[in-house]
Amino acid sequence: MDQDKFNDRGYKRLFSHPRMVEDLIKSFVKEDFVKDINFDRLKRDFDSFITEEFRERESDIIWQVEYKGRPAYLYILIEFQSTVEHYMALRMLLYLLLFYQELIKYREYRDQRLPPVFPILLYNGDDPWSAPVSLEELLESPSPSLAAYMPSFRYCRIVERDFLPESLAELNTLTSNLFLIETGDTKKIGEVVERILAILEKEVDKELKRSFGLWLNRLFEKRKIPVSIDIEKLSSSEVRTMLETNLRRFEEEALTKGRQEGRLEGRQEGRLEGRQEGRLEGELQKAREVARKLKESGVDTAIIAESTGLSAEELKQL
Repeated sequence: MDQDKFNDRGYKRLFSHPRMVEDLIKSFVKEDFVKDINFDRLKRDFDSFITEEFRERESDIIWQVEYKGRPAYLYILIEFQSTVEHYMALRMLLYLLLFYQELIKYREYRDQRLPPVFPILLYNGDDPWSAPVSLEELLESPSPSLAAYMPSFRYCRIVERDFLPESLAELNTLTSNLFLIETGDTKKIGEVVERILAILEKEVDKELKRSFGLWLNRLFEKRKIPVSIDIEKLSSSEVRTMLETNLRRFEEEALTKGRQEGRLEGRQEGRLEGRQEGRLEGELQKAREVARKLKESGVDTAIIAESTGLSAEELKQL
């Protein structure tokens, strides 16, 4: 499976659970309105509304929430492209307008105000996210009288690699540990997985546990860590021990293999150098024999040196 598709599907599966969405918003959205969201009323809405053109590249999740006693929506776009999309603000605005059209069509809104939608970009790529977060930054600055007629839009950007590992570890939520395991040191993966499983042991949602187990095993496979876990049967401490043991064995095997390859390369280079030295010595011996015969024939020393490549000192020794 293509890695981008794996990431999209794995993250979409994880953020299809209300606990993960609540963690994401409470931990990483620093806005006043968050305190007025009733997360007990989270409800999945519209699996996908984007066009077929984008289905293979992006993953979108829409949740209905209760905000100050009325319906509102969270729109999460998970982005794994290797390059930063400069016009993401324009694209996300397009998606939201399409969503509003769907609301009007299927929810029978007639001549009434539409509910608020909070757009979130969750970015997992390696490159820093440098694209503008507002539509205004993509438009040329108009005159003051024209500015009132220009569209206004911005999205909330959550970039996993923007957070320090220490900050993520201190938060110690499912989402923060998910970010940490994605962006952190593989050698500390056992410690992070133990924290994730310690949280999941208190969870009653078995489907969330299965989703995490699937995602973790795929992650181990991607990083070539020779371990597979059954998240519903093993305790967090057992998994950590298993991971650390297998990581240690994996590193030792890799080190041994590297040493063996180094010795093999050394022997091959030694044999090659020996053959090269032998050929050079043979050519030098031929040059000396030619120089000796020329010298015996009375040929000028300067001419012999130019013809054979031997130095004046070497010619004297003949």
